[in-house]
Formats: sequence, C-alpha cells, structure tokens
Amino acid sequence: MNLLNSKIFEKKLKLIKILFIIFPIFLIFLISTNFLNFNNRVYNYFFKTILLLDQNIFKEHNMISNNNKLTFLIVGHTYNFNNEDEISRDETHPTVSKFIKNQHQKQHIDYIFYLGDLVQKTNVNSILKVDKEISSYNKNFIKVIGNHDVHPLSYLLGFFRGQSSYFVSEFGENILVFLNTNFKVADVDKEQLKFIKNILNKKSFKNIIFFSHHVIWTSQKKNFPFVNNNSINLRTSNHNFHKFIDKILLNKNKNRIVVISGDMGNNAPYIFKKNNNIEYYAIGFGNNKLFLKNFAYGSALKIELSKKGLLSIDKMTIN
Repeated sequence: MNLLNSKIFEKKLKLIKILFIIFPIFLIFLISTNFLNFNNRVYNYFFKTILLLDQNIFKEHNMISNNNKLTFLIVGHTYNFNNEDEISRDETHPTVSKFIKNQHQKQHIDYIFYLGDLVQKTNVNSILKVDKEISSYNKNFIKVIGNHDVHPLSYLLGFFRGQSSYFVSEFGENILVFLNTNFKVADVDKEQLKFIKNILNKKSFKNIIFFSHHVIWTSQKKNFPFVNNNSINLRTSNHNFHKFIDKILLNKNKNRIVVISGDMGNNAPYIFKKNNNIEYYAIGFGNNKLFLKNFAYGSALKIELSKKGLLSIDKMTIN
C-alpha cells in the first residue's frame, strides 16, 4: 500500500468511526426538520451540538493528487438569483453551472472550491438539490459555508466527506486554510485564529493560502480599497483577521500569503490588492440585475500549485 492509499485508508477508517456518532444525529435532524423551525428551542440545541462537533473533528484534509501538482477552480456566490422564478433559486445559476462544466472538460481540474452562498434559500431542499448538482460533476470539491448556507445540513454533508467547516490541507511546501466566517460574521473568530496560529508556528510554508466566503480583509483602513460587496455594512477597522495579519502574517515576509474570498458580485465582482507580501483576491458571480443579463461581471480564479511551492493564480471570466 503506497503512502497516498495509506492516508486514504486511515481517513476512511476515521470517517467510519465518526459516522457512529454522526448517523444518529443525522436521523434526529431528518425527523426534526419536518416539525421544527429555526425558532424552536430543540432545533437550536441540535444545531449547537453540530457546531460543537464541528470544532473537534476533521481539522486536516489530505488533497488527492496523483502527481506533484494540483489545479483548482475557485468560484463563489453561485446561486441562481432570479426574482421571476422562485423555484430556480434552489439551483446554481445555469450560466455559472455551464461555465464550471466547461472548465473541467476543457482542462485538467483536480478540485473545485465553492466559496459560499451556494443556495439562496436556506432550507433542506435547496441544500440537497445543489449538493446533488455539484456532486454530479464527478470532481473533487470543497465547500466553504456562506451566510446563505448556514444550516445543520451544510455541516453534516461536510462531515460525511471528512471535512469540518474550517480546516487546513498541507500539500508539500504549501498550506491551504479554509475558514468559516459565520461564527463571527464577516470575520474570523478567535478559536479559528488560535487553530491557525498553532499550525503556522509548528512548520514553515512557502505559500499560505486562505479561503473564505466573506471579504474579511475589507476595512476602514486606508490601505484597503472601498469594496462594494455583500458584506459592506460589516466593514470595520477592528477585524480579528487584521490583527492576525499584523501580528503573525507580516512577520512571515519570506512567505507568499494569499487571501481569497467569494462574496463578490454587486458591481465589483473582482478585486485584487497587494500589501507587502500578502495578496488579496475577491471573486464571485453576484446577484444584481446586471448579473442576470450580462455575465461580464462574473469572475473566478484558477490556481496551479506544485508541491515545491510554485504557485500561479489566473483570473477567469464567463465571457
């Protein structure tokens, strides 16, 4: 058994063990969703149990690779925002869906990263419908939870794939950090920052790449542009993430640090900003009227990454 297969086997064994915990919870969830709503006390206790589990499992994820290189397609804010058709809001926008399919048919894509807001309506039917859709692409994928995706089922589906809502993945000289920016809305809570800090203090990496839904690097600091995104009312000069950057990341001036967020689209679908050794990207497919008629404002990223730390990032548009 080679090293890769050994890691996969260990991961599957761990998953089987954890399923003995998750499966009864999942059954309770399926029953409860037929009778309970978000205001129900039992439902809230159930969700808190899920979140407690989320903080303690699947914090490391092994990328599946047959060679020394990985290629990622990064998309965000992909739900179908159509005021004239309530049913279609349960789906990825058809033009975005076509774009994703075309990309992994035209070129080799190892993983698709969905940076949040996969659904417009936060309910079981919408989440299952979109999950089934993106699973049908037969591509490895990772989902970051957006504010529209906050639901116990989103967490449970991640558990069944060996992923919590925030975790890291090491690939040679690189580390990929997937964040949940919903615990502290449009920011990173202290538990996640502590988790990341402990990992970065143990080992050095050539590339440190963060993935989030909200554009957590926008603030009132003059070094950052005014960004018209869905979290604009949450802009602040006191983000935890900025404190983290100032204390931890800026000291790692030999590293290439990349922060990618996926909540863009409202007339400013793509932002790139570089400050010292840190690169900031914001992408997305938006939800305004212009988006429905003209996809010139939709943007994605393609990342090529080698184990030795060679990193290329290219902007992609639908047109």
